[in-house]
Amino acid sequence: MKIGLVLEGGAKCGIFTAGVLDYMKNRLDMFSYIGGVSAGAGAAMDFVAEQPGRTKKVITPDKENAYMGLDSLLRTGKFINLDYMAYDYTEKIFPFDFDTYFRNINQKGITVEYVCANCQTGKTDYLSESSDKDRLLKIIKASCSLPILCPPSECDGSYYLDGSITDAVPFERALELGCDKVIAVMTRPWGAHHTDYRKFSKVLKAMYGSKYPAVYECLMKRSAAYEKQEKRMNALVKEGKVLVVRPQRKFSISKFERSDERLAELYRHGYKLMHNKEKALTEFLAK
Repeated sequence: MKIGLVLEGGAKCGIFTAGVLDYMKNRLDMFSYIGGVSAGAGAAMDFVAEQPGRTKKVITPDKENAYMGLDSLLRTGKFINLDYMAYDYTEKIFPFDFDTYFRNINQKGITVEYVCANCQTGKTDYLSESSDKDRLLKIIKASCSLPILCPPSECDGSYYLDGSITDAVPFERALELGCDKVIAVMTRPWGAHHTDYRKFSKVLKAMYGSKYPAVYECLMKRSAAYEKQEKRMNALVKEGKVLVVRPQRKFSISKFERSDERLAELYRHGYKLMHNKEKALTEFLAK
């Protein structure tokens, strides 16, 4: 049986995913496919590199090392500094184990993809890399490039924005590639508010309307697309093909949360929840 793991984004709400994956740190071998979106891309990268705790550190750095939020803005002039996150973090601040990452992909045969929204086509590109460090980091940047707050990121001659615009939870991609079952880690509880870019239509049209009209249309339709995707996912949950892991209660945490205490609470919730789902996971895989 081939099992897929897909990880939703959510900026600092990805601390929930960090808790889930840190509990599952010895379960890498069970997956044939791993797909990460935005903050979920960073979590996927750390999981494959077998570096439990790293995603948590990336999401909760010291103020002097922050790559997003007011601390980053005051220090670097950028509210989200993806170059700092991609290069300084991986090489200096929270060193990333590229050797283990690439070895696990090539020797274990795991397909690892990162979801990116192609600005020119308005389509989803599922990008992967099994040997080139620099290209891997370009892909991660592309998947994490939030509209408005980040310029489109270039990779292979194309320009990308945050993957959640076109495929927020790539469970269907995992099934298309041959997975029999998929575990989907979400960062918000059921029924929670999701980003509706129509609220920013004037700003987004000024930024992307003429140069990238296809991605602008995706941004305007993103909310409806997300709701349809959730309905399809819930149908597959009933069929026993998808297991959803998501926060079981509402946390007063924003995407750019500054409270380490609140973030630690959500991390612990993810870790404990996955522990409590051991029986449900066993039953899901046995059916």
